[in-house]
This record gives sequence, structure tokens and C-alpha cells, in this order.
Amino acid sequence: MFDQCPHNSQKWLWLWAEALRKQEPSTAEAQLAVVKKTCRILADISCKGYEMAVIHGNSLQVGNITLSQETAEKINPKLRQCSFDVCDAMSQGYIGYQIQQCLRDALRNRNHNLQ
Repeated sequence: MFDQCPHNSQKWLWLWAEALRKQEPSTAEAQLAVVKKTCRILADISCKGYEMAVIHGNSLQVGNITLSQETAEKINPKLRQCSFDVCDAMSQGYIGYQIQQCLRDALRNRNHNLQ
């Protein structure tokens, strides 16, 4: 699910887009379940004193947004499809939001001092 590069107390964690979409159906709710599970693991690592940078991919999510917009535009031409870069930003935003919220909750559940 993630790669680690050893470097003292620092860890670089890369969340693969495919790992965030292991669940079927490919929905935001299914992805959220995977993110919650992943963030519990990240909270464990953080509570051991490691500094982390969490980086995530989004290729599958961007594809889903693009397909959804193409379908919507076919049904109602007034609903114009966004450009690919905007779809990319949409997916980065919602994945980052899910990670931020779930990691915060996982750390709070461990009574970790959050600031």
C-alpha cells in the first residue's frame, strides 16, 4: 500500500491510486473506507515518533471524474465537461481531504497531541 524510504526518523509514504481503489464498487465511499484503514496505519507510524510526508496518486480517480463528466454532458449538453487539469485538481482535493480528515481522526483516537 505504501513505500518507505529509510532516513533517520523520517518516512516518505506514497499511497498508490490503485491501493485507494481496491474496493468495488469504485466509489468515493469505498475509497473512504480504504483511506480510513490506511490512516490508522499512518497514525501508528506517527505515534512511534516518525515524521512523515504522505503523497498520493490519483490516476484512477481522475479517470472516474472524467468519465462521469463525459456521461453528464451527453445527457445534458449544458453540463460542460471540465478540462483534464481541472479534473485532476478535483481528485487531488478530495483525496487530500479524505486523508487529512481520516488521519486527524485516527490520531485523536490514539489521544495523540494534535495542534
